[in-house]
Order: sequence, then structure tokens, then C-alpha cells
Amino acid sequence: MLLTTIFLLLQVSSSTADSVQSALLRAEDGRAATAAELKLLTDYAESDDTTLRRIAIRALGRLERPDLVPQIASSLTATQPSIRIAAVDAIAQSVWRTPNPEAFRSLSDRLTHETNAEVRRAILAAIGRIRSSPDKIRSRENTLASWLDSTGIPREGALRGLSDLYRRSEGSTAAGYVVEQLKATLATSPHPRERQYATTALATTNQLDETTLRRALSDQSIEVRRLAARTLRRGQPLRSPDAGIELATHDASFQVRLEGLAAYGQRLQRPGDCQPFLRALSDLSVHVQLIAIDQLDDRCTTKSAVTTRVRVILAEKITNTSWHRPAHALLALARLDPTSAGLLLNSFATNATPWVRLAAAGAASLLKNEAMLHRLINDVDANVAEAALRGLAELTGHKADTVALRAMASDDYQLVHTAAGLLEHSPLASAVAHAALQSFRRISDEGKLTSRDPRLVLLDRIAEFGTTELASALTPSLQDFDPRIAERVQELLNRWEQWPATTTGPTREQSSLPLLLPLPLPEALRSIRGATIIMRGGGRITIELFPGEAPTNVARFVDMARAHWFDGLTWHRVVPNFVLQGGSPHANEYAGGAGFTRDEVGGNHWRGTIGISTRGRDTGDGQLFINLVDNLRLDYDYTVIGQVTSGWEVVDTILLGAVIESIAIMP
Repeated sequence: MLLTTIFLLLQVSSSTADSVQSALLRAEDGRAATAAELKLLTDYAESDDTTLRRIAIRALGRLERPDLVPQIASSLTATQPSIRIAAVDAIAQSVWRTPNPEAFRSLSDRLTHETNAEVRRAILAAIGRIRSSPDKIRSRENTLASWLDSTGIPREGALRGLSDLYRRSEGSTAAGYVVEQLKATLATSPHPRERQYATTALATTNQLDETTLRRALSDQSIEVRRLAARTLRRGQPLRSPDAGIELATHDASFQVRLEGLAAYGQRLQRPGDCQPFLRALSDLSVHVQLIAIDQLDDRCTTKSAVTTRVRVILAEKITNTSWHRPAHALLALARLDPTSAGLLLNSFATNATPWVRLAAAGAASLLKNEAMLHRLINDVDANVAEAALRGLAELTGHKADTVALRAMASDDYQLVHTAAGLLEHSPLASAVAHAALQSFRRISDEGKLTSRDPRLVLLDRIAEFGTTELASALTPSLQDFDPRIAERVQELLNRWEQWPATTTGPTREQSSLPLLLPLPLPEALRSIRGATIIMRGGGRITIELFPGEAPTNVARFVDMARAHWFDGLTWHRVVPNFVLQGGSPHANEYAGGAGFTRDEVGGNHWRGTIGISTRGRDTGDGQLFINLVDNLRLDYDYTVIGQVTSGWEVVDTILLGAVIESIAIMP
């Protein structure tokens, strides 16, 4: 049916670029599951139309098939630099998960003939992204290092390539002459990005000596200083550790101060000295205040004074929008003075704000208060119940299994996922198997692709404890709407030797996710400009959208915003110096839109870029995140749909639970 549609489309409108673009997008979205779809992409990868050719090449790379490298490599000699860059990126994406010497040879051979600086930069950066076996690292390092004496754009590409090469080759070392060039770059380069890449490469290979580290901590670039402060967490050997901490914790940027405090608490804290944390309780950034509170515990020699400060914070008024300091302080008091914390536990557990009750569950776990955990497991908020269940299981082991069995009846996917996971090795074998089957069938009837993770864990419990008597109940799931589930059921039934002779397993076509969401039309994509995230209580974040780079995911975001999906939802995950994540109706990882969208990877995760949250390839459910720093380790794994253009004063002050009033799409 899909093949017929494509052929008719091309026959009727063969001269219309929009029609061809739609067909290419459909073939990419279907992951070229048929020979005809793959041929469509490979044919247009040689097109005279630059736009269509670039789309087709990019789509071939996103298939992540190493066998397509030779076909993609033919475009490395295209006339247009933009096409050559697209081919470079597609080759690196094709072998993203698998070491592939052919991909490296194709790129390095082209590098010797390439004259365009932008293409050279792309090649050098891509060489660092290609996964390498340990015996190949030195040759790639040498190729990249040979460009460090160049100037301008290619040098930046070589530095990016080296930083990625070392990061993707965990435990690798840098050659001595490369280390010296990296240190010289940090000391003399006028370009912040070059200094940033050099710092990352040196930190990854543990080559930040004291002089270099001090230089990085005093760099003009916030990102370089932040990266340097982060390395302090590793216990970087310094003759005077306090000097590095002092620089970081007094930095003008809250991001650097935050890293400095984390490092002080994790690696470099002198026994009992909590003064840096106490000073930070008055920091201008609430994020810094909260991490300071989190570091307070019974290591402090001035325990009485520290406890007094914590009690002052606990006396602050708790509201729907101002609860964070007292909630963190409750956990600190549980570490400092368990008896006093126990007396306050009930007031937090009965607070109207779920996030406050979530803190109560955490405190109850620290205090080993089994009765309170049992009580909070029945909370109306599934996230509170889930935290309490995890705490109870950690405290009592399999004595919590009867509670976990009841939790599998929840309509919250995260709670079900946690409960099923905790029941591994349970002594209640038969009860677990039947409860897991009941939950599996109930959730399956909802028909949501986003139920995949809890259903897979439920199938694990059925496989662990079930017997052939359950086979007939599972057989209908051989034709499940999610091929991953169908394949897992097939494995389970084969294990039980109950595979029906008249039933066939999922075909290759079925193994691709079903197309549940409509694809955007090119004319509709051209009308998309950007959006404004309007926060409850004031504040706006304006973003530019990238429909040309991530058409399907941008279109879904726009449709969801126009349908008011995000109205009233929260930023349910706030990790300072990492990301803000939101868009979940249950305020957790496991609740989003019913269908999945494909990954459209390829963009850089600079600070301010908007990404699509996933739990594995092609599992976007509409949840999004904002990168709070340069998160380049997320590149080519997560789709980028846009970039913050204004409203950083809002982004940097968003706290956990902040509510999105609405998202307005710009006309």
C-alpha cells in the first residue's frame, strides 16, 4: 500500500519538488523498510536538485546501516559543498554504533583532496565521531592532530574530532605531542570553541595538570570554566585544592559555582569544613542554594550551627511555587538530626503539593520509616507512590512484594515499570506471573506505543515465573501493534515450545514501527517559524524551530502545541548544568503522546537547543528538553528541533515543577 502510494505520487506529480520531498520524508520515516523505499532514497541521493539530494543523503545516514557507506561516499565528490557536508555527516551516522574502517578510509581519503574549509571541518569532526577499536585510535588521532597547526575552521574541526574521539573511546590516552598542542590551544587560542574542545579532550584523558587547570578556571569562556570546575569532581591532583575550589565557588557564573560546590562535596571537602556550603545558602541562584543544602550532612564539624541553619530554611513558607528550599532542607535534616526530621515528616507528607510529598518519601527512606512509606505508597500522585515503593523495597527487600503486586494495577506506566522490576526473584512466583499477565493485557488494550517499556518488564516477569498455562493468553500478542513486543512474545513462546504451527512471526515490514502519526507537508513546514513558551506566573521563552532539519518532530511539536497538549504541564525534570525536561501529563519519563516519532538526529546540542526526549531509538513521545549547557555528548543520539533565541533569564531560573501555561506557535 505504501509503495503504491509513492509510485502514484511520483507519477502524478513527478515535476513537483514538494511531492518528491513528501515521498522522501515518508521513505525515511518508514526507515526504508522496502526495497522500493531504499531505491527512492538512493536514486535521489544522486539528484540534480540540491535540496532533494541533501534530504535523501541525510535520510540514508539516519538508517544507520554501515553497508550503505559506499553509496553515500559517492557524494563526497559532489560539486556543491553542502552536499559533500551532508555525505560526511551521513557516513558518520551510518556507523554511529559500529566500528567501521571503511567509513574512516572514505573520509580520510577525501580529506587529502578537499579544498573547502567548511567541508574539511565537517570531515575532521566526523572522524572523531566514528567509533574506533582500540588499535585504530592512534591512526585517527594522528590524522586529526596533523591539522592542529592549521588555522581557522579546519583547526576547530580537528579539535572537536579529538574531543569526541577520546570521549567515545573510554579510557584512551592522548599522545604526548597532542597533549602539548591541546595545552597550547587552551593558553593561546582566541576562539572559545577551540579552547572548549581542548579542555574537554584534556579532561577526558586526565591531562589537566595544575597549571593548565588553573588557566582553564580563569578562562573568559563560561563553558571552559565550567568544564574545568567539573573535572575537580574527579579528585584532580592539585598541590592546593582549595585554590581551585575557591576560584570555582566564587565565579561570576552560577553554572561554574554549582560545579565547584559539587566538586567540593564529592571529592575535595576537608573533614568537617562546610563553610563553602553555608555561604552558598545565600547565593543569587536558587540552583546553587539547593545544591549547597544537599551537601549538608553529619560530616560538618559545626553540626549544631549547620542544623540551626537548616531549621531556619524549614521554617520558610511553603507554596505551590516556593517549596524547593524546605523540601531539600528536610532531606538535609534527615541526615543531620533524624529525630527532628521525623517530627516534621507528617506535615510534609500531608502537604497539598505533590513535589513536597515526594520529598517526604525521600526523607522517609533516609529515616527508614516503614510506616510512612506504606502510607505514601497509597498517595494519589503516582510519582510519590513510586518513590515510596522504591524506598520500601530498599528497606525491606521482598517483604514489599505484596505492595508491588498491587502497584502493577496502576494506570501510571512508571509505577508499573518500577513495581515489575522490583519483583524480580520474588518468592511469590505464581502470583507475580498472573498479576504481570493481567497488567500486560490491560495496558496492551490501551494501544499506546509509549507503553513499551513497562510491557517489556512485565514480560520479563512472565518469562521468569510463568508456565505454559499462560501461553494461550499471550498468543494474540504475536500480532501486537508494537513489533518489539511481538518479537519478545515470540521469544517467550518459543522458549515454552508453544509456538502455534499455523502462526508466523513478525515480518521484516512489521519490525518497523507502524506509522501512526501523519507526516507534515512541505508547504506546511515552510510556514513554521518558531514558538513562545509561556510560563505560569510570568516569563516567556522564544524559540526558533528547525523544520528543515527535523521536519517530522517539529511538525508534531507544533501540532501538540496547537492542540494545547502542553498547557498546564510541568518541567518535571530539572538538572542544573544539564537539561530541563517537560511535556509529560504524569510528570515522569513514561507518559507522553500515544505514538512514537522517528529520530531525526544530526544537530548539535549547544546550550539553548531544544531536543526530543527518547528511551531508545525512534521513541519520541512529544516530551522535550532544553539543553542548559553545551551537551555535545548528546549529539547524533537525540533530535534537535529548535533553539532558544530569547528568555534566558527565564530558562536559567526554572525550578522543578514549574508550570507551562501554554506554547504559542508563531504565525
